[in-house]
Parts: sequence; structure tokens; C-alpha cells
Amino acid sequence: RRIVKGVETEGGRPHLWAATPIYHDGRVIGILEIGSALTPIIKAIQMVTRQVFVMDERTYATTLIPLKDFAGSEIGCLAILSDATAIAGILQKNNAITFAISVLGFAVVATLLSLLILRRDKS
Repeated sequence: RRIVKGVETEGGRPHLWAATPIYHDGRVIGILEIGSALTPIIKAIQMVTRQVFVMDERTYATTLIPLKDFAGSEIGCLAILSDATAIAGILQKNNAITFAISVLGFAVVATLLSLLILRRDKS
């Protein structure tokens, strides 16, 4: 039993497809194929609300995705909670490194400008 899945274009639009064989008494009797256009999913993701909060020294990211019925009315919200502690730590470290490089660069430029001004004044 093998499920085949992937993204295909149909009518110039991306679709997500999955197919799996259907067995009866050990014999393949058909294939179940299901797919969905990705355009509505992409539009829904664009409306996502993200929040980050810290609780018990852990950083969490929440993603809220509005759910709509076939009439387009909002009927609820899908909430996804992820532990983002490791990612937040990496981002903080990267920000500290970027800040240190910026300060060092500013110091080098300020020193060079000061030396140029002193050299110009002497001549």
C-alpha cells in the first residue's frame, strides 16, 4: 500500500493531490484519488493571526486561522499552538550578533573618519 501525493497544476492553478490503491481480499479494486485547489488555502493562510507569548520560561507561537462555512460565514477558528523556544533562542542570538557587528562596524568607520580628519588638518 503506497500513497502517492504531490502538487500538480490544473488550469494554471496549483492543486494538492493524493492517491492510494483500494484493496479487497488482497487485490487492487480501484484507486482513491482526492485533491484540492491550493488557492483558497493560500488565501486563508494570508488571513492568519499570529501571536507569540512566554509562559514558564518557554516561548510559544499561536496561529489562529478563521474557519468559514460554504456560505462564507465565519463559524470558528482553528488554533495551533507551537513551542517556539528553540527558534526564539536562535533569533535572539542572531539579533545579538547582528547588533555586535553593527557596533563594531560603526566603531571602525568612526575611527577611519577621525583619522582622515586629523590627517587633513595636519596638511
